Amino acid sequence: MDPIFIAIASAVVGKSTEAAIRGGARVAELVKQRFVKEDATELVLLRAETGRASQEDLAEAVARVCAEDPEFRAELTALIGRDLPVQKVHHQTQFNNTFKGSVGNVTQADRIDRLEL
Repeated sequence: MDPIFIAIASAVVGKSTEAAIRGGARVAELVKQRFVKEDATELVLLRAETGRASQEDLAEAVARVCAEDPEFRAELTALIGRDLPVQKVHHQTQFNNTFKGSVGNVTQADRIDRLEL
């Protein structure tokens, strides 16, 4: 985890000074405004604020949202004054199949690549 995301998480949970991250209070407010828009991110935020989730968990959530939301990443980058490193987001889908009776041949692929000729 890049230390900048730990610094952002620290600012959000009020354990940072302006010296640790430029614009700490504004950064915290931006993250909070963005995180309350979705249940999953709001839960991570609330758990971090109450000490039931680590700052690392919050930092990972901030990094994930930055990777998924370029507009949020740009706003956060502008406040911090440095580019935020993000990794490509990989989405996985899990399938659970239940068959009853005779269904014939069944094939399930993990991945299908389509080639246009």
